[in-house]
Amino acid sequence: MSWGIRVGDWPAAVDCGTLPMLQVNLTKLFTKGIKALVSYQNRNYIRDEAKFDDYFTLEFNPAKFKYQLLATEVFQKYVDWFAAYRGDIGDEEFIYLDFEQSRGIDYRNGIYRLLPVFFLETELCTKCFGLSPEEIGKRIAGTVESSIITPTGMVVVASSKVLNLDEAKDIDKQLREVLELR
Repeated sequence: MSWGIRVGDWPAAVDCGTLPMLQVNLTKLFTKGIKALVSYQNRNYIRDEAKFDDYFTLEFNPAKFKYQLLATEVFQKYVDWFAAYRGDIGDEEFIYLDFEQSRGIDYRNGIYRLLPVFFLETELCTKCFGLSPEEIGKRIAGTVESSIITPTGMVVVASSKVLNLDEAKDIDKQLREVLELR
């Protein structure tokens, strides 16, 4: 399966020592064409803010892989596996487009853009929207392909298709209107 680990075991987390973080390249564990890494932050040298959290990243060409499978099935497994408090699937270009406007946001307490596929833990749903995952699900029903309430939060698949930037921006705008966000 292109989204699962192909060979070997997940490398054990290594003590960062005096380094601020340690990045572990996982690319060789995935199918050719997928770049993957996990970044472990050194808890001794950082503030208690989202920008210093561990993270997992996949880079790939969505035209060459089963993107819909990632969006509708595998993403939620990754979220569960990492015990994530947030996660999303989106075009890397949004990092650059949103950089200036999103700089002041602590992603443990808010979000800047709603991407076509995202996960928010229950507490983050309340902080971002003032709503429970169930209430969010009711509001966005009919606007998205699916919203799944999980034991720890909710996964929203607004679209499982590969979208261009303008289409993804339209989804953000639609969801903001339905959720009454500005």
